Amino acid sequence: MIVAVTSLGELPARRSLGGVGSPAIELRLDLDGGWREFLRKPREVIEHAKPAGGKLIITCRRAEEGGQWGGSEDQRREVLTFAAAQPGVDFIDVELGVDVAAPREKIIRSFHDFSGMPHDLNTVAARLEAAGGELFKLVPTAHCLCDNLRLRDFLATREGDFISFAMGEYGGPSRILAELWGSVATYAALGERALAPGMLTVHELQTTYRAAFDAVTPPAFFGVTGLHVGHSLSPTLHNEAMSRFGANNLYLPLAARDVADFVQFARSLPLKGASVTVPFKEAIVPHCVSLDNEARSLGAVNTVTLDDKGSLRGANTDARGFLADLEAQFGDVQPGCRFLVLGAGGAARAVAHALLQKGAFVGVFSRRIEQAKAACAGTAAKAVAEVAEDDPWECIVNCTPCGMRGEHVDEMPLPWEQLAPALHKNAVFYDLVYEPRLTPLCARAQAEGFHISHGLGMLLRQGEAQAAIWGYLPPRVAFKEPPVAPSKLVWLIGYRGCGKSTLAPLLASKLGVPAFDLDAMLEKRAGQKIGQVFASGQAQFRVLEDAELSLLAARENSGVVATGGGVILNPRLIETMRESGTVIFLDAPEDLLVERLRAQPGRPSLTGRGAAEEVHEVMAKRRPLYEKAAHLRVAVSEDATPEILCAEVAKRLKQNE
Repeated sequence: MIVAVTSLGELPARRSLGGVGSPAIELRLDLDGGWREFLRKPREVIEHAKPAGGKLIITCRRAEEGGQWGGSEDQRREVLTFAAAQPGVDFIDVELGVDVAAPREKIIRSFHDFSGMPHDLNTVAARLEAAGGELFKLVPTAHCLCDNLRLRDFLATREGDFISFAMGEYGGPSRILAELWGSVATYAALGERALAPGMLTVHELQTTYRAAFDAVTPPAFFGVTGLHVGHSLSPTLHNEAMSRFGANNLYLPLAARDVADFVQFARSLPLKGASVTVPFKEAIVPHCVSLDNEARSLGAVNTVTLDDKGSLRGANTDARGFLADLEAQFGDVQPGCRFLVLGAGGAARAVAHALLQKGAFVGVFSRRIEQAKAACAGTAAKAVAEVAEDDPWECIVNCTPCGMRGEHVDEMPLPWEQLAPALHKNAVFYDLVYEPRLTPLCARAQAEGFHISHGLGMLLRQGEAQAAIWGYLPPRVAFKEPPVAPSKLVWLIGYRGCGKSTLAPLLASKLGVPAFDLDAMLEKRAGQKIGQVFASGQAQFRVLEDAELSLLAARENSGVVATGGGVILNPRLIETMRESGTVIFLDAPEDLLVERLRAQPGRPSLTGRGAAEEVHEVMAKRRPLYEKAAHLRVAVSEDATPEILCAEVAKRLKQNE
């Protein structure tokens, strides 16, 4: 069974448990102070929490074991003892070494190791059994992919009374395969908040990895490997296609410490095939007994197939996947067309290889010219030290991780000011990054009026080629593009002085979401105050504003955003805001706006006139745009405090759901 872990505040999401089969809920009383409400009205909490036909587990985790309990240990034991005495509570989770006055049949005796994997799992298991309980939970932290195999072998020796899997990114396979390996259950987050390192959501287990729970016979295993693969869409794409075509296959996330770690795991599982991503594409080549022509030419592998003896055969589908999507987006590549490839890794070499085969002129730029030269060695591609040449670039292809969600999300592969003079007036941009689907490079290019595309299409096309190699996808059948999670951003619009920046953090706190101030974010990225940016010209400011708002909409799916007063001058930004959430027009009377602007003399003027004339003139043009952009209009009066306004906006949002 899947144990859905949740706090009291996340219990409304329990409807997502449909279709799990014999579900259980673990209610974490240490989270969000839930223990207080449980002690006040236990019957109501239990009735609300317990799933129909399933079990209810009460947990109150102390800080040293990943919890948020802030009281004394004696108080925590009292909470657990009280919970065990309540009708409807099936189990309480009691850590090894903790004594609670509760019947043995109501205890899940648990051991969590956040530092790593115990040397002898059986010794820990014996200690758990000696402490007593109905079920025993042994959850270490995986420090490599092969640690999953140790848990598999451990579970094979047990008799159906142990729950065991590993935490951390490397432990992902053990969470998915826990029940197939003999664990009583696996644990997953009911909501979107990961409550332990590496924890998946119930939705992910139900949809992406359902083959691990639905299969009558054990599935054949495939996966994606690299140093970090938690962001990868490949499990979603491949598992959906495998399910659609009735293949008894399961595709797993296989983060590994290094290639040797992956190869050992792949042979021991055993694995039938895997997608290979950074930084393993080159390092895995020596482990392959054969390579296809593309892999041999590129010196890199993105697809491996294992035979019955565990031998690896390497292929590369990156070049064909890139070219297929590029031409679908922008038309056929013409001989002599000038491409600037940013980056010098395996992906850049695959892109250059595909373009050179079409007769394009390919320049490769890297921050270190030596790397660019190495990427071009033996090919007709040219290493580029300075992007500004006599002939402008017609297509820019980003093959770096700049802009990828994580540590590189705010990075640009090179400054825009360096790139802009080298661009053809009709240049197009193709970014291999697809998560998020807009990077700082493409956000700026789009704001400047250039056509852009992200790398999801390449992922789909190269994945289809991998599926064909593995033999489960029929000819000329395409992967389905995964659905985008709906955004629930709240966009506050209105003339400056209407109170957007004051209201945003108050409303965000009330809704339990982050707050964003678009002008502050723009200042941070530009390294200048708004007045200084405005001094460079309003047109330049609008370009930077466009890029910042578009980036925010692509990255976040919840939050309250205080926008600049002029965002509604850009029709595309209006469309972006309306499609990604709810737009609220804070409509303040002109005399109040004038009063507030006069109290802030440092604000740059939009027209060069006095506050009264400016507000009247500008609002005459903007009011129709504010009203057209908004889903809701909220009147702002002089008597309305920020707290009163916050309550009114929250009320209107609730009514608008």
